Amino acid sequence: MDRRDTALFVSLLFVAVVTLYGVLAICFPIAYLWATYEDMVGEWAQFWFFATALLFSFRLACVRSPYRWYFALLAASLFYVTGEEISWGQRIFSFATPALLQAHNLQHEANLHNLVTGPVATPLKRAIEYGMALGMVVYGVVYPWVVRWRWSPALWFNRRGVASPPCFLWPFFFTGAVLELDPLHFNEAELAEVLISSALAFMAIAYWHDHRSRLRQGEVTEGRSHRGLTAWIGTATAAVVLLAVASTSASYATPAARARVDNRIYNGFEKFAGRYERYGRWQTAATLYARVHDREPKRCSILRKLATCQSRLGDEQTAQRYLVEAITLDLTRIAKKREQGQESVSTNLSLARSYRQLGNNASAEIHLRRARAVAEQRVARQPESGSATYWLGQCHELAGDRVAALHSYRHAMELSPSVVEYQKAYYRLAADS
Repeated sequence: MDRRDTALFVSLLFVAVVTLYGVLAICFPIAYLWATYEDMVGEWAQFWFFATALLFSFRLACVRSPYRWYFALLAASLFYVTGEEISWGQRIFSFATPALLQAHNLQHEANLHNLVTGPVATPLKRAIEYGMALGMVVYGVVYPWVVRWRWSPALWFNRRGVASPPCFLWPFFFTGAVLELDPLHFNEAELAEVLISSALAFMAIAYWHDHRSRLRQGEVTEGRSHRGLTAWIGTATAAVVLLAVASTSASYATPAARARVDNRIYNGFEKFAGRYERYGRWQTAATLYARVHDREPKRCSILRKLATCQSRLGDEQTAQRYLVEAITLDLTRIAKKREQGQESVSTNLSLARSYRQLGNNASAEIHLRRARAVAEQRVARQPESGSATYWLGQCHELAGDRVAALHSYRHAMELSPSVVEYQKAYYRLAADS
């Protein structure tokens, strides 16, 4: 399958896609969210590329070919993948998650893969990611080249129907394998899925085109056959882009769908602001945090984040103003709780963080001790409460006692295994230990 014209076109397409995602990540963070988040353009492109690969694989499974069984197996696998990609239409048709999945699915959706993987960076999830990455490299990079070099073991598999991808697709598989491991922690696994899904689609199209060319061998020349493949891949790519844009637009078709998507994007602002912080992009982080602050002006955690960004940008006066605003809000909440005869662990912890960031360590220590005392009392009263145990862990972590914090988070997971927040806290701290 050495087609220089097609190889050049596909290589240019690869460079264009990777460059686009890189430019969006660096210069246009909100557009990058649209390119990588659930129900957005990037994920719909994955779905339609997988669907394209499914269509052509199914057709290849129905023709007389040594690769027939392989494409039948690939078609079955792709049917599962396309269904899982959109949670079997749950977010399209708005049906409720079945009770069994609601209890055990890490994202509470109607799919199976989130029973073992999800937003929590567990050792099992990392093992699966490394296994997938290794499989992509072996199948998509090593196998086609050793077949081309006529290495005997590879030819043995090829003769028995294990189709090898065209060699010109190796950048898709290799880059997809690397990005699947999320080395930059920037949601680049979504780009990996775009690359892998498009590579599978292009492979299936290439084999289907070869099959048609063999049937029409007397009607076309080799050169025309090559140009025809390029046109097929180009047409399929254009169709996927149009379908992805149309599907994303359809996500806004109803007020409920619009609200769901907007809420997801706003959550993305906060997550990606934190990621930009890690790379010292303080102005970009501040811009994203400001968008969250506009929607939730009384969230003290966002005010502290804005203070950090402004401090890093050299504007200490604005940073202090944000911290004073956060402290004022929390003191008002504390006063209201005490009027009702209650004490809040979370608000005291928030005050401890704000005072510590402001440099008032004495006040920070007062509120931290108060939070820990209340948390311990609640755990004593409600030893089976995952929430009480989790908040005690938060107190231990802020106090710097990582061992006690890990113990509390692990116990909270055991008490409430379906609460993702507890799992995230445990695995985040365990990874940093």
